[in-house]
Amino acid sequence: MVDTSGAPATVEALIFDRLTEADLPGPVADIVVAALLGDEDLGAALGSQGWQRPSMPQATPIGTVPRFFLRSVVVEGFRGIGAKATLRVEPSPGLTLVVGRNGSGKSSFAEAAELAVTGESQRWSHNTAARNGWRNVHTGGTSRVAVGLAADGQAGMMTLAREWAPGAALEDATAYFQEPGARREPGVPIGWAEPLELYRPFLSYSELGTLVDGKPSEMYDTLQAILGLDQLIDAENRLTGARKHLDEMSKTARQALPDLLSRLSQGELHALGLALFLPRATSPDSPFRFLLIDDPVQSMDPAKVDGLARVLSQIARSRQVIVFTHDDRLAEAVRRLQIPATMWKVARRENSAVELKKNDDPVLCYLDDARARPRTHTGPSRGSQSRRRSRILP
Repeated sequence: MVDTSGAPATVEALIFDRLTEADLPGPVADIVVAALLGDEDLGAALGSQGWQRPSMPQATPIGTVPRFFLRSVVVEGFRGIGAKATLRVEPSPGLTLVVGRNGSGKSSFAEAAELAVTGESQRWSHNTAARNGWRNVHTGGTSRVAVGLAADGQAGMMTLAREWAPGAALEDATAYFQEPGARREPGVPIGWAEPLELYRPFLSYSELGTLVDGKPSEMYDTLQAILGLDQLIDAENRLTGARKHLDEMSKTARQALPDLLSRLSQGELHALGLALFLPRATSPDSPFRFLLIDDPVQSMDPAKVDGLARVLSQIARSRQVIVFTHDDRLAEAVRRLQIPATMWKVARRENSAVELKKNDDPVLCYLDDARARPRTHTGPSRGSQSRRRSRILP
């Protein structure tokens, strides 16, 4: 059973409020509530001994967590970034693109921010190899990921960070946070679990990729996770087990969804993933005034890229939107459509040194890529590298 002692609003409490507003017969509503609470409650509600529905806290707006904008992402010795690198962004509504070719280190910033805030990475949940290679090979000291958050209307910056001592395993990170003018505290701020569950502001490429590469059942599970419906699915499964003949319509709908997804192209699946993510992440009740999206435009046709640019521009009027991409089509669309945006160019140099610089000129971006490729090439011998360099640079 759940704790009903007056905890802040959860998905559970929100559902109870909707049931109260719905015009359902008492026994039907009781069975739904019991299914949400667990197998024991559902069994009691369906049994002959009777079941008393517990009183539930009313869903209340989240007011304990200020509304935050992202100010910085600091990465050291993590993924594709060796020496300490810092991505600084303006902590206010607006669109920011972080552009770099594959292997430049741009996604390392996105994963680091997600890990610093949530303690996990959605990419690693689907890719064991990525999890095993989390520490950068060019650094042997402490690894660290951190984000700086600016609370709307408050001075100073809150820091959330995770650090690993040399040789420490991924799960042995030391987590801490530090509020403006206060001492460093272990763990994460109190009251963050609920808003992270309801309004998670991170969308990794792996979540979109699962829609494309996974089995139909995995596609359904991914949509479920993006929508934050885990608890509803658990309740549905309990009701299915107890009353199979009452669940035929729901079962048909669940089976139809994967079939529908299998008919969509890769670009359409990515667009669907974004369409599911953006409304929840931009809910007015969310305390996170920023979104981080990694590689959203792969396989999208030009019309969808332009449409995404317009949607991001609209969201950026009230939210801080940060997009990491190796595909220059989004940046080109932003320039062509004259959408206000800050452009950062990421380049990875020798020994995993990552450079960040503002660069709004597409010609300069292409020249930087050409110069970066021979310096970061790790394939054939130096002789072939020299020959390749002579072909790229005059």
